[in-house]
Amino acid sequence: MTYFMNPFHEDFYGVWVIDDRAHHPTFPCPRNAGRGHNIVVAWNEPSGDIPRSFDLSGNDADGNPVKDLTLQFAIGSDFLNWNFLTIDLTDDSNVSFTAVPAAMEPWQIVAILNAHPTFPSYFEASVGHYDDEQIPRDRILIRQKRGVEQFKFFVVKGTADEALGFNARAGVAELPTYFARHTVFNRDATTGLVAFEDGCNVLIELDPAAAGGASVVDDDIIDNAVDAKGNNLGYDSSVVQEDWELVQGQSSTFEFTKISGAASATTTTTIEYPAGAKVGDLAKKIVEEFDGGGNLLRKFIMPHTLVSGDLITPP
Repeated sequence: MTYFMNPFHEDFYGVWVIDDRAHHPTFPCPRNAGRGHNIVVAWNEPSGDIPRSFDLSGNDADGNPVKDLTLQFAIGSDFLNWNFLTIDLTDDSNVSFTAVPAAMEPWQIVAILNAHPTFPSYFEASVGHYDDEQIPRDRILIRQKRGVEQFKFFVVKGTADEALGFNARAGVAELPTYFARHTVFNRDATTGLVAFEDGCNVLIELDPAAAGGASVVDDDIIDNAVDAKGNNLGYDSSVVQEDWELVQGQSSTFEFTKISGAASATTTTTIEYPAGAKVGDLAKKIVEEFDGGGNLLRKFIMPHTLVSGDLITPP
C-alpha cells in the first residue's frame, strides 16, 4: 500500500504464494539501472558556465543539508548489519583547495571523498565516463574496494543525492505492504533481531504524504521515477493504492461479493470478482432461487463481464 525503491543492481520480484501455487501474482521492482554491482554513478550533470559545478549550499526537499552524502554499507556474507558513513562534500580540511559550497566541481567532490579519513578504507571515487556513454559527461563514480560477495552498498536518498543523482535511475514500484519484509532495515524495532527470515534485504520503503508520510524527498522520487532508459514512469505520489487494488484481479483468493435482493426475496443475484478487478474483467454472476420457506431451489453460476455498477469498495 505504498511505494518502494530498489537502489541495488538486482531486480526484485515479490511473489504471493497463495491458494493456486501455479498461478500466483508477482510484483516486480526493477533494479537501479544507473549503477553496477560494485559501482554507483552520479547521473545529474553539473550546471553553469565552465568550469561547471554543483550547488551544495542549501537543503534538500526535506530540509536536510545537501552537502552531506550518506553511504550505507554492509560487510559479510548475509548483509544484515548495515553501517552509515556520512561525508560533508564541502569539507576542505583535508585538501589543498578552498571549497565553495555553491559551486562544487566534480573533481573537487572526488578529491574530498578520497581525502576523507574513512572513505578510502572501503571506496574509491573518480571522475569519468560510465557504460561507454557516447556523449562526453563528467560523471562522479564511487566504486567499492571489496568484492561483491562480501560487501554491499548504496547511496542514501535525499541530501547530496538529490543534487548528484546517484539514485536517479533507481527502480521504483508500488507494492503491497506485505513486501515491507524485504526492506534493507530487516530488524525488529524492539529486539533488534532479524524481523523476517525470508527477507531479501533489497528494498527501501518510501514515505509519501498520501500514505500518511511527510517526506517531500520521497514524493519527488516517486513523481520523477524513470525506467532504464530515463523515460518517466508517470507515477503520482498523491495517489497510493490499497493492497487489494494492486492485486488487479490476478487472484481468486481475495474476492469481493455484491448481493442484490433481500434475504427473503425469491431470487438473489450475486457478483463475485477478484480483488482489484476492473470494468471489463471477467467475474462470476451467481443467481439463486428460493421457495417461500427460504430453501434454495436452483443456483446458477455464469460468466459475467464487470461493469462500473458491480464494483464495491471496502468500508
